[in-house]
Amino acid sequence: MEKKLKELFNVIMEEMKTNDEFKKKIEVVLGGEDKAKKKVKKKVIIEAKLNPLLLISNSEMELRNKLSELEVIDLKNIIKFYEMDNTNSCSRWKKKDRLINYIIDVSKSRVNRGNAFRD
Repeated sequence: MEKKLKELFNVIMEEMKTNDEFKKKIEVVLGGEDKAKKKVKKKVIIEAKLNPLLLISNSEMELRNKLSELEVIDLKNIIKFYEMDNTNSCSRWKKKDRLINYIIDVSKSRVNRGNAFRD
């Protein structure tokens, strides 16, 4: 019986490949075509223009000067690239000074993290 069912299925498949009307009838009976797979949106990671963690270890003023030369979108890219904003609240900010201060604060805290155990 199993062999006969396989043969029947093969005959149906061959007929579907050659006869469009038959294929449409089968699709109607089975409930339509296969649903298209959902496309997964790839996250594009834009390379940051500078590394605030390296610059903050030299001097805060140097970092502030370098950041002030950049545009708002570049500052937001730095925040995204170094994962400084887990809540995505910075994405709504438009003022350059606010973004610069945030980057400096987070960079300071990351550089100083663990100092209590080093002393």
